[in-house]
This record gives sequence, structure tokens and C-alpha cells, in this order.
Amino acid sequence: MKCHKIKSAAELLSGYKILRREVECKSEKASELRASLYAPGTVRLHAVKSKNGEFPMDRISDQVCELSCLEEEIVLLRREARDIEEMVSSLPPLERRIIWLYYVERHPWLMISREVGYGERHCRYIRDRAVSLLDGALISRERGRRKKTG
Repeated sequence: MKCHKIKSAAELLSGYKILRREVECKSEKASELRASLYAPGTVRLHAVKSKNGEFPMDRISDQVCELSCLEEEIVLLRREARDIEEMVSSLPPLERRIIWLYYVERHPWLMISREVGYGERHCRYIRDRAVSLLDGALISRERGRRKKTG
């Protein structure tokens, strides 16, 4: 039986902003690639030297394949981001706000405490409690997936 480590809620939340940026970058690259594929006057064929001599190779097929792979990656990354957003949205409003300010917007504790109206220590306590709730939800979700596949 293959065992893989479940990412903790804190790990997922810490990587959320990077994940969103990765989606943006890959989407921009896909748009540029799509534009180059459909640009007027694009040369579709060129000769490539192989061991057997020269043969025409359809350059567009390489670009289409690259675009297809990019789009698949974007779908998976968006799904992961959506899962994180849904996970956070399941929290009560105060916990959700503290989690968002800390992990996504990367605010310091002093700023978070001023915004939500609690002391820094209490805000950390609320964050820790929320992360524990999210970890429990992640473990339950993973067990549910294993039952379906196992």
C-alpha cells in the first residue's frame, strides 16, 4: 500500500498565494501561446534534421501539445485553489478573517489584532484553533477518498 503525506492546513494556506500566482503566470503563458498559434502568417511547417535526413515537422503540433499541458495544469491548480477557498469559507467569520489576513495577505499580528479587535495572543489562539479544525476536515476528507478508492 502506497502511503503519501497529507499536507497540513497550515502548509496549504501558506502556499495559497503562490498557487494563485502560478495560475496567473500559466494562464498568461497559455494566452500568449494561443495568440501565437492563431497569428496571421504563422509558419506551420519547418524542416528538422533527423538521423534519416530531413523531414517536415509540424511545429504547431508541439505548440498545441504545450498549450494542452498548460491548460491541464491550470485546471488542477485552480481546483486546488478552490479547495483551499472552500475550506476557509467553512470557518466562522472571525476565524476566516484571521486565517485570510495571516496566511494570504501576510499581515503582521499587530495589524491583524487591530483589525479584528482582539489582542495578538488571542488572535494566535483563534488561528491555531481554526487550523486544527481545518486539519481535522482534511483528515476526514482524505479518509473518505481512501474508502472510495480502496
